[in-house]
Amino acid sequence: MRILLAGGGTGGHIFPLVAVARQLYTESEKEKKSPPDIVFVGPADKNGAQILKGNKIKTRRITTGKWRRYFSLLNIFDSFKILIGLIQTFIYLWWYMPDIVFSKGGYGSFPVIIVARVFRIPVIIHESDSVSGATNRMLARFAEKVIVSFPADFPELPAQKTMLLGNPVRDLTGVNEQYARSQLSIQTVKPTLLFLGGSQGALQINTLVLSALKELTNLYEVIHQTGDKHYKIVVKYAEEKLPKSNISSYHVFPSLNEIEMKNAFTVADIIISRSGAGAIFEIAQLGKPSILIPLENSASGHQDKNALIYQEAGACIILSRSNVKPHILLDQISSIINSENKREQMSRAALGFAKPDAAKDIAKLLLQYGK
Repeated sequence: MRILLAGGGTGGHIFPLVAVARQLYTESEKEKKSPPDIVFVGPADKNGAQILKGNKIKTRRITTGKWRRYFSLLNIFDSFKILIGLIQTFIYLWWYMPDIVFSKGGYGSFPVIIVARVFRIPVIIHESDSVSGATNRMLARFAEKVIVSFPADFPELPAQKTMLLGNPVRDLTGVNEQYARSQLSIQTVKPTLLFLGGSQGALQINTLVLSALKELTNLYEVIHQTGDKHYKIVVKYAEEKLPKSNISSYHVFPSLNEIEMKNAFTVADIIISRSGAGAIFEIAQLGKPSILIPLENSASGHQDKNALIYQEAGACIILSRSNVKPHILLDQISSIINSENKREQMSRAALGFAKPDAAKDIAKLLLQYGK
């Protein structure tokens, strides 16, 4: 079976696609069938390309353009890029002719779904967030099924095709805590905080950490994933401003590979993160209490809504824009760390929200419709 994966090229799209691809191999092996031939078609940034390559997923890059819903001269330029992408995709799909397409949405998936429609190739679309993206809204009518992650209303998606399966995530479970602590050079018994800036880094979170770094490292072990762009600046600041006695409690990384991420999630008592779907469902998978800081001006406010739904489940605390201040962060962390009852309640809520079988369920659906 030939399965084509489509979507944007950043971690938010790539990680779920990889999770599904792994499960496709597993399901085929269980059924004693030949492993599927899987290829990703779309854009991919440096990190995304490395992740795909590391998971032995073939990649076919195409030119992609983004149509902005406001006047911009860039729309003229990107119109040509969209046209080129459609031609490239048409040629490739005519040659490759997959049995099914699995799309994560985003402008990178637009030409793939359009051309798949021309060739009558079945398409299954996945919407990660609690608010559907523009491409998914536009093209959902062409899909056999539309899978959503959040228990939210999606009036713009065809109800008869829509099903709730959750967001497929990497398996970050199964790591021994003492082993993880040794791998991260954590030497004290202080509670551990994990700050995640996402695959591209989060300036607001990085700034917040640095503003409270001395106080944080006095009380906690701090694991801080900065993103490549901000890493050197963060390290320089820490070296200049942090007391030498605190340095050993600050563990800073530009990015975390999968093994490092497993270790970090295992030892974390609280995770502080943006509220993209991938982050929320990975946090939920391990039942970790979390503090979420939604990205300002995220498309259609999806990070705000993601976080609100997760908070209503009892699994997190939200720091709104007006509350992203060092003293408020410290107070919220303290309120969780100092209350075993609160930690247990948030952990149970997170585990209850998780969809640990999402990748497996999606893989089975693809194998069913791709026959």
